[in-house]
Amino acid sequence: MKIGILGGTFDPIHIGHLVIAQEALWQCKLDRVLFMVTAQPPHKKAPRAGAEDRFNMVELALNGMSEFQPSRLEIERGGNSYTVQTLRELHRLYPHADHFWIVGSDSALEFRTWEDPEDVIKLANLIVAPRPGFDVSDVEPALRDKIILLNGPQVSISSTELRRRLGDGNPVRFLVPKVVEEYIYGHGLYRR
Repeated sequence: MKIGILGGTFDPIHIGHLVIAQEALWQCKLDRVLFMVTAQPPHKKAPRAGAEDRFNMVELALNGMSEFQPSRLEIERGGNSYTVQTLRELHRLYPHADHFWIVGSDSALEFRTWEDPEDVIKLANLIVAPRPGFDVSDVEPALRDKIILLNGPQVSISSTELRRRLGDGNPVRFLVPKVVEEYIYGHGLYRR
C-alpha cells in the first residue's frame, strides 16, 4: 500500500490543498492520502481556528472522497506536531506501507530546519508540490535526488490570504469548498 500524507494546519483547508492531494494521488499512484491536521505547527504561530474546527472543516471538505481521509493523529498526540514523530507512528500503524510525505515547495526549502530531517527522508518519500516561481535548484543538493516533484497545476491560494479576506469581510467563494465556506460563516471563524 502507498500512503500519502498531507500535513498542515488547514486554517482553513482550501482548493489548493485538494489539488495537491489529487495530483500526488494520481501522479505517484498512491492508494490514499491522509490529511494530517496539526495540533500546533512548530514553525508557525498558533492556528487561528481551534483543532476541532480545523479537523471538522477537513472532514467536511473530504466527505464522499474515499481515497482522502482526515487524520486526528497529531491532534490526539497534542503539543508541537513534528513530521518525524508522525511518521514513526504511521510506520507502527501501517508497517507494510510505503509512506509519502507531501509538502509545498516552501516547506522543501526549509527542510533542514525540521526535527530530525535525516530520519524523515528514511521514513518517507518526499513529494514536493511546486508553487509559482519555485526553482528545484534552490533545494539543497543532498535533498534534490530524494524528492518527487509534482508536475501539474499550481494553485496560488494561501490560508493566510483567506484568513485576511475573511477578516475583512471579503468573499472566499470558490477558494474553499462550499461546505467549508458554510462552516466558517456558521461558526463565525476568522472574524476580526
